[in-house]
Amino acid sequence: MLHSADQVLQAILRLYTGLFADYVFINEDVIAFRTGLDQETIYNSLLELTRMHILHYVPRKRTPYIIYTTSREEPKHVLIPKAVYEDLRDRMTQRVEATINYAYSDEGCRERMLLGYFGERADEDCGHCDLCIDRRKRGDHQPEDVQQGILYMAGLRPRRLEEFLNTLSFPRDEIISMLSFLVDEGFVEHLDDDTYRTIK
Repeated sequence: MLHSADQVLQAILRLYTGLFADYVFINEDVIAFRTGLDQETIYNSLLELTRMHILHYVPRKRTPYIIYTTSREEPKHVLIPKAVYEDLRDRMTQRVEATINYAYSDEGCRERMLLGYFGERADEDCGHCDLCIDRRKRGDHQPEDVQQGILYMAGLRPRRLEEFLNTLSFPRDEIISMLSFLVDEGFVEHLDDDTYRTIK
């Protein structure tokens, strides 16, 4: 018995943490699997360890039981009012239409669509989704858009001119012109290693 109790104790110490701080739920089936002992031996070993004051084992109830806290209505007694059904149908229709609009729309901003779907509001377009990028490629942008793109990239880490040209989807001459303007105005500095970064 002492040998099996020692096996059980070693298995418990390896399987469960927090044993010295509070009660921990254990799985006797897992212990049996790890030790190769049968459940009756596991049970008796745990009782023996309790008698030796090595641990305190609280045996589980042999017959599990559950209780429903509310009554369970049969389907034939459950009635959904017509107004509730129509409201659910309308809401589902709106969700489907919003999803289709998001997937097939060629105007606006994807991020603003998503935020609007979840009841939030964005004051400006994100500038990063495919619709915003396509709009910039068509020339449908303001100088402030070029400026914000450069300041955002240069604020993350120093960048070379090629990185701005390859990442931002604005005309090349506009990027170079705006970068020069930002350097002249003191918003961006040109470093010795030929990179640009924002001035903190």
